[in-house]
Amino acid sequence: TPERKKQLESSENALRVANTKLNTRRKQSQKPFSDWFSQCSVELKNKPGFLDPAGLVGFFPFDRLDLENNQVTSGQTILNLKYSADYAFSQNLTGIFYFDYSFSEYAISTAFPQTTIRAGFTMRYNFGN
Repeated sequence: TPERKKQLESSENALRVANTKLNTRRKQSQKPFSDWFSQCSVELKNKPGFLDPAGLVGFFPFDRLDLENNQVTSGQTILNLKYSADYAFSQNLTGIFYFDYSFSEYAISTAFPQTTIRAGFTMRYNFGN
């Protein structure tokens, strides 16, 4: 139907425009650093107050960052303690005691601390010489 053709043409045109804009932005984002640096030099010559923090925040792409916030967002404290003792009962029989303690606490308050304790005793008998 003619209505459907108009809708399809309109959709194809909108898609073509969106694709063109996307390709243009992609090309702009792949400009070499020298182009960006020369643009900054021109801005510095034209606007002496360019290095004012308000000017910089308005120029750089990270203008929406909260630079005054210094809250920790990730990281953890890890504590490990390992102990092992071997004792030879005879030439062929050996006993081993081991203890392994691991503690991990995350910097984010919503994460729970984790503790792992492993301990045990191993008897080893050597059938050889």
